[in-house]
Amino acid sequence: MSHPKIHIGKSLHHDEKLWRYMGIEKLVCLLHERKLYFTPLSHFKETDPYEGYIPKTALHQIITNLQFIRAASVEHIKDEIRKFHDYEDNPEYMRIIKEYESDDITIVKTVQQVVSSTTVNCWHCNQFESEAMWGLYSRQGIAIQTSVKSLTDSLHLTDNSLNISIGRVKYLDFNSAENDMASCLTDDGHTLGMIKRESYAHEKEVRLIASRNFKINGLASLKSEPIMISADVEKLIEKIYVSPYASTAMEHCITYICEKYGIPKEKICKSKLLTGHDELFDIFQNNPSTKSP
Repeated sequence: MSHPKIHIGKSLHHDEKLWRYMGIEKLVCLLHERKLYFTPLSHFKETDPYEGYIPKTALHQIITNLQFIRAASVEHIKDEIRKFHDYEDNPEYMRIIKEYESDDITIVKTVQQVVSSTTVNCWHCNQFESEAMWGLYSRQGIAIQTSVKSLTDSLHLTDNSLNISIGRVKYLDFNSAENDMASCLTDDGHTLGMIKRESYAHEKEVRLIASRNFKINGLASLKSEPIMISADVEKLIEKIYVSPYASTAMEHCITYICEKYGIPKEKICKSKLLTGHDELFDIFQNNPSTKSP
């Protein structure tokens, strides 16, 4: 059974294959620390400045809804305060009203702060290994192959303030005039942090997303900092594939590191992405009847 504290989106099956392509330094950190690294969305701004956000039309809808909720709250508070005859002369009542009548910039900053403090752990979802992912992330490294169930079962969650979920990233045309809140919801009901532009669709990304419980008046507690979550690497790792482009020396180094940290040999294999082509015509070479007289 998967971890009860992790919400698995309906977009995923428990036995679905996931891949994490990484350099040897990240492999060593994982095996030594025995923790998964959740990166703040703000740290991805150099590779995708839109990271964490949704199309402008839908984002404006969110901000407008927050403005409406705030205005309704202020009116409710005023109605309650008017029950007391001295409300106009009481500085404490006026302070409460002023606190709730914050300007629109505060709402925008709230959205920005929530996004920047949200953290993710990213995986590639594919039945097969990907040559593109090797080239982008791990040409001389490895790929960890796991499944949704093995990944979620491996995590040890002790921080009750964390909300963890896993689901597919949804890719959209951010320039489409048809974007609205409904189109910016993933199949699992997520928005911020789980929507990316179509230019990144080749990543076929599945994300573990972690965010902390907070109150509006507790925004100062939200920080753009990584979160480390303990993981049972034996449960997590189903296979470790050595890059098809890795040198023989690098292959030996990776094998040695894995064995040193107790990863069974049967879980380690060299990618066969660039091999096997010599066997295509074996049937003709070994069959006398197909040879020319």
